[in-house]
Amino acid sequence: MKRLKIFMILILVFGVLAIAGIASNPNFFDRSLVIGSAQIIFIILAAILLLVFFIVIVRSLYKERKRLQMNLEAEPTPQPTPEVSSETESTPEEYDFHITMEKQEETPEEEDDRSRFFKLNQIDQLPKTEKAFEDDITLEELCEEFRNFAASQRGLFYDISDIRRFVGGLAVSHIMILQGMSGTGKTSLAYAFGDYIQNSTVVVPIQPMWKERTDLIGYYNEFTKKFNETTLLEKMYEANQSEQMYITVLDEMNIARVEYYFAEFLSLLELPDPSKRHLDVIADVWETDPTQLSNGKLILPTNMWFVGTAN
Repeated sequence: MKRLKIFMILILVFGVLAIAGIASNPNFFDRSLVIGSAQIIFIILAAILLLVFFIVIVRSLYKERKRLQMNLEAEPTPQPTPEVSSETESTPEEYDFHITMEKQEETPEEEDDRSRFFKLNQIDQLPKTEKAFEDDITLEELCEEFRNFAASQRGLFYDISDIRRFVGGLAVSHIMILQGMSGTGKTSLAYAFGDYIQNSTVVVPIQPMWKERTDLIGYYNEFTKKFNETTLLEKMYEANQSEQMYITVLDEMNIARVEYYFAEFLSLLELPDPSKRHLDVIADVWETDPTQLSNGKLILPTNMWFVGTAN
């Protein structure tokens, strides 16, 4: 290929010199018209041929330069070879083994044993709480003290008859519905009673799209492999290992169909034996599940009351 290029360059040089010599001859235009026309045609054809040779040579040189540039760009940059001391020199098999061992050491051993119930397992570690007030208090004293507490500590003023009905209703059933216009103090009454017994009331705002119990207690997430624990589930689990009284407010419970999201609770509350009120939390069983979960079920605590508000 290189010889051909050299040959074409020589032809181009000699052709240019020949045309220049012929054109510089003083007798070139003194001959007959026929002979002059033939020489002119020869010179034109020679010039065209030399131009073609010139274009081919320039194009081939351009392609060669471009190819060399591409080869230089595609050539990988040499990586520095890591220095290995003679004391720590090892075979490739041993090197892979060390890498595997390091990865295993970086991975926590507790990852496989990690429970899907994080908050409930934290509650298992808490000590058992006792009652906040004595059993020998009378109904009249309880109502008067709660009324004075709500007025002095929370700025809420209720008629003594309303407080007596509220406390009396708690003694009759574990579920109560407070009905009235918005702003009359339905939620505040139940919340203040939780402060009075020194155990904060759980307020659950009901959503219009709720249709099943998982909206109240949570669900198992297949992607994260964790159970989305709600505040109500935490309080129910905590109530099972406590002697305190727990109040749960289902705020605006008439926004959604109660018989949908609260149906299982209603059925369990009707059972006369509290030890058989097993609430389904999850279908399967893990060894790391909380201690109070028996076959994925949690006993509905007898010391929890549900207070619903409705407009």
